[in-house]
Amino acid sequence: MPPRRAARKRPQRRLSRPPKRAQPSRREQMKYAPFVEFCVKGLVERPEEVSVEEVEDDGAVQVRVHTHPEDAGKVIGKNGRLVMAIRSIVASVAHRNGERAFVKVITEGDDESR
Repeated sequence: MPPRRAARKRPQRRLSRPPKRAQPSRREQMKYAPFVEFCVKGLVERPEEVSVEEVEDDGAVQVRVHTHPEDAGKVIGKNGRLVMAIRSIVASVAHRNGERAFVKVITEGDDESR
C-alpha cells in the first residue's frame, strides 16, 4: 500500500474576469500612418517623395502610400515580402484595437494600386 500524502490546498481560482478594454471611438482611432511612413522612408532612395495618408473606407482604415515609381519596388520587396510584413503588423495592431486596416502602395502616375 502506498504511503498517504498530506492533503494540499488547491490554489484559489479567480472569481472575476479582468475588465474588458473599451473600444476606441472614431476620434480616438489608432493612427497607422506614422508607423508606415517611418518604415517606408527607411527603405526608399527618395524619402522626401513619400507621402502616407489614412482614409476611412467602409468602416476600415486604408493607409495609402504614395512613392516615386522607381522606389515602389523597394517598398514592395522581393516577392512582396516587405509590403506583406508591413501589412501584417498594421493588420495585427488594428485587430487588437477592434479595427480593420489595410496598406496600399500607389506610385505616381499609376492608377493601379498594389
